[in-house]
Amino acid sequence: MSEPIFRPMTPSDTSPALSIINDHDEDDFEWAKITYAESLAGQYVLELDSRLIGVTGATPIEGTDRAYGISWTYLERSFIGRGHGRTMLENLIDQIRAEGGRKAFVNTSDYYDPEDGDIYRDAREAYRAVGFLEEMRHADYYDRKENQVTYGMRLEPRGPDVPRDAIQKKVRLTDVDEIPECNGAYWLAWELDDEGTDPSSFKMIADQVAEWGGRVIFMAFPSDVEQAAGFMTSCRFRPDGSLFDYYDDGVDELHYRFDIL
Repeated sequence: MSEPIFRPMTPSDTSPALSIINDHDEDDFEWAKITYAESLAGQYVLELDSRLIGVTGATPIEGTDRAYGISWTYLERSFIGRGHGRTMLENLIDQIRAEGGRKAFVNTSDYYDPEDGDIYRDAREAYRAVGFLEEMRHADYYDRKENQVTYGMRLEPRGPDVPRDAIQKKVRLTDVDEIPECNGAYWLAWELDDEGTDPSSFKMIADQVAEWGGRVIFMAFPSDVEQAAGFMTSCRFRPDGSLFDYYDDGVDELHYRFDIL
């Protein structure tokens, strides 16, 4: 048997790649199908003896300094446990480094199925095996008793801390949407301006989400937005973890949650 080949995904790869994803997660399949139709930039496959056996990908995270988010990473089931997942991830990390990536992040789940057990255990073990470290865990994120686990990995040495001026502008709430692949979890969008949103108006948003059947609302801010913590406290959000050096070295992403039910 020859060595596996890691290469960029081509249009002819999308059907077998989606088949592999669908065999693991139907929600991921639906989003991957939409994403692949728009662009294959940053998407890769692992091929063995002319057979596509794995799929992965990574793209720059908008608004950050060279942070990358890793997308759907799956192996054909018959090839799990042979070291191919680690090979695929190591090649992907090398590719991100070659593009100048500073840090990589990946989200996964700790869902335990009564019949199939810890479905994403192999994925979490593979991430840890190549150097990812758990940085944040959102309880009941995807659904009740299904947490989101976020891993981070530095791709270059951390630079020295540089003094930064705190951002003084205020938080304006702009939109609220259900988070894809989640059941009852919502994300509240925002922008910064000189006026901001009165925290008392958040109750109307929470009541609306409750009417939609929502159970939790999440928000996140760069750590240099000085007003964010006070605004979140006034809206009765509570801290829910952080991603280190997310936007840049020295600028974390601070996460908050508001539980409705």
